[in-house]
Amino acid sequence: MWSHYGDGLRGFCLVFDEVLVADADPECYLLDVAYLQTPPTVDSLVYGIAWDQDWFSQIAIDETTTAIEYQGRKELKAEIPMYEEAGAEAVRMMHDIWRHAFGTKPTEWSYERERRLLVQSGRKDELPILRRYPFEAIKQVVVGERMPLDYRRRLEVVLSKTCGDVPVTTASRSSSTYCLKIV
Repeated sequence: MWSHYGDGLRGFCLVFDEVLVADADPECYLLDVAYLQTPPTVDSLVYGIAWDQDWFSQIAIDETTTAIEYQGRKELKAEIPMYEEAGAEAVRMMHDIWRHAFGTKPTEWSYERERRLLVQSGRKDELPILRRYPFEAIKQVVVGERMPLDYRRRLEVVLSKTCGDVPVTTASRSSSTYCLKIV
């Protein structure tokens, strides 16, 4: 992916601890991109029904919990697992639809082995979404071999001030294979 997203080995890549990044936002969803011969079919009606089922299940759990707590209706406890399972099934269905809608690419791109982090936002503007995560989530920084030296030095200064001792390695072309070496 260096030629597409790393400016021909002039850029850099951040290697993240996926658990720390995902834990920073419980609403996010990590997935492996699927590489397909044909585009997937996504049914927005099914998605709407799944979203409604998840919402209904959460409301039902809240109302049932309130009835148990304030009305003493302990017999309703048996209903909560049913609502939890219905909500979980709805979320699984939405994740499947997200994977189809936002996590597929043509098979020609399969060499990328891409993973994506999906974040749902209620924003209506087109500004970038800035996500917070702990600095410890950065496990490594890989710098392309063609990055200008002054850029690399500036990057290393920023990293030392913000991330401490995060390892900085270099991606370079191999002279004997069509692969990159990261050292």
